[in-house]
Amino acid sequence: MITVTRKFDFCYGHSLPLHKGKCYNQHGHNAVLEVMLKGGVDERSGMVLDFGDLKKAVEEEVVSWLDHKYLNEFIENPTAENILMWIHSKLNPIFGLQLFKLRLYETPNCYAEWR
Repeated sequence: MITVTRKFDFCYGHSLPLHKGKCYNQHGHNAVLEVMLKGGVDERSGMVLDFGDLKKAVEEEVVSWLDHKYLNEFIENPTAENILMWIHSKLNPIFGLQLFKLRLYETPNCYAEWR
């Protein structure tokens, strides 16, 4: 089994209405999303999946929705964990069992991960 990963960068704003700390207020992040797929190497192409196909799908289904948006308008309580579950709901129908791991960095030192 081989895994392939592609990173995506986007910016978003949000507030955490259920949080009693400073993130209760509107603020923004420069996020990094890692999408990792697993699978066997196709004998003909020599690939698990073409990185260009991965880029196209993630940009259309996720990045175009999140980049420079205020996430509270369509994700209730948009914590990193809830944003990640929203991303999973968009990508799982496309990649299914090939979807192995999602990692969303809210800051360079903090991330949420789905496996």
